[in-house]
Amino acid sequence: MAATGMHGVRGRANMCRRCAHAWQHGEQPAFAGRHEQINLSVPLFDSGPIEHLQIPIHLAAVNSYRCQIASDAADGFRPQPVCTPRYIREVMWPAVRRARAGNCNICRARNAGKKCRDTATTRC
Repeated sequence: MAATGMHGVRGRANMCRRCAHAWQHGEQPAFAGRHEQINLSVPLFDSGPIEHLQIPIHLAAVNSYRCQIASDAADGFRPQPVCTPRYIREVMWPAVRRARAGNCNICRARNAGKKCRDTATTRC
């Protein structure tokens, strides 16, 4: 099953953070999300301890809904190369600002105690 919507994106971001934490402390990663699971790390993929553990996770986004998800689940977003400066300014940045201000459907659902998937087809 493909990971979609808020749960898939947040799960993947959390999985990356857990793997980095495990490698930093010489542990095996242990993560079981809604759509993914990881519990084994081979030496080839283990980066070992690094100086700065707080590696920012940025997600690619195109439409306003995905910009909101990236703002909520990650540390930043990256526009696709096809996005024009006008589209970024008029569509993407307003969506990011709504999410950061807690004024988007994702934030309203979370604050109301609903599951994020309840708003998966709703756009701000």
